[in-house]
Amino acid sequence: RGTAAMARRNRALRLARGLAVCAALVVVVWALQSAMGSLNMGSENARSASMRGSWPRRGRPNDDSHSSSSSTSAFAAGQASVGPRVFEDAHAACAAPSVRAAAPSERSRKVAVEKARDIANGGYEKVRQGSGDVLVHGMVTAMLSNYQHDDMSLFGAVGELGVHHGRFTSCLFITADASEALVAVDVFEKQNLNVDGSGHGSYHRFMQAMSHLGLRFRDFALLHKGSTTDLATDWLSKHHIDPFRLVSVDAGHTAELTFRDLGAVACNLAPGGVIVVDDFFHPHWTGVTEGLFQYLTRGAVRLYPFLVCAGKVYLTNDASAHEAYARRLQSDAAVGEFFKSDSAEFHGSTYHEMAGVHFLNCPNVDRARVTARWLDEIR
Repeated sequence: RGTAAMARRNRALRLARGLAVCAALVVVVWALQSAMGSLNMGSENARSASMRGSWPRRGRPNDDSHSSSSSTSAFAAGQASVGPRVFEDAHAACAAPSVRAAAPSERSRKVAVEKARDIANGGYEKVRQGSGDVLVHGMVTAMLSNYQHDDMSLFGAVGELGVHHGRFTSCLFITADASEALVAVDVFEKQNLNVDGSGHGSYHRFMQAMSHLGLRFRDFALLHKGSTTDLATDWLSKHHIDPFRLVSVDAGHTAELTFRDLGAVACNLAPGGVIVVDDFFHPHWTGVTEGLFQYLTRGAVRLYPFLVCAGKVYLTNDASAHEAYARRLQSDAAVGEFFKSDSAEFHGSTYHEMAGVHFLNCPNVDRARVTARWLDEIR
């Protein structure tokens, strides 16, 4: 019996010593992990401090841990407050035109057919690029313009804010009827007014592009060499120009300037007229998208987007025109299949929707068929 009791005591002692060793090992491992964590945190803080000058983080407005240093002040100055910015609406008091220009008794083209067809057949590439690939947009604006003229009896000014060297301007102007006014606005060589550095326009090159269309300075109802901030709310009527039938916005690329420019054209848009905004969702010019969404939310004029295609968004100020334009594009026998109302084939949303209305997209197009369709619209 004594031997058995002694054996039990020895086993108990060995078990106790084993448990003590295990507990000690746990304490040692925990201590080592804590020490390594402190070292890693210190090195991470040092690395963050060294990187803050080249890629500062975006902290809360009053977060002292991200206070500006001399190397980050320029970045931080633009991040004084995080969240949606509210811009003063310079055109808040506008009353959009309620009447359209009278249809001309006789129809003729502002630009000769052969010159217009030259642009559609690749001649636009002779104009120095400033607004991306315009092939599909040349076709779309031609289709919409003929629909406006023939089916809606809609006539009015054709113009662009931010013409650069005139590539997309050429596509717009070849749609104009002889009775319609041409309008162009750009800072051109006044680059001190180009606050965001979005393009370096040239008046000489722009007028060269216009000369290829057979247009001279006298053919413009208004050619403003200056900032769009110069434009009053009723700037077209002050120059005795009919409201816009078709106008492109591609001037300032900050959110505030985009918001302001949209107001300047929306307040002078004929009922059912079309606005085309360039650089929509462009990663280098995110201010355009922000400014557009802000205008859709609280702009003075209700706008309805009906097409997002190849970097541009098309909008109108009339709900029935919004539906009519979408139907016209999607029902076209030659190219209608390129305009999609949903992303089902990509396992996406059932319908494209923005600002409470549906819009079309053009994910893939056949360039040869687009060119042929564009040429068909020039008649």
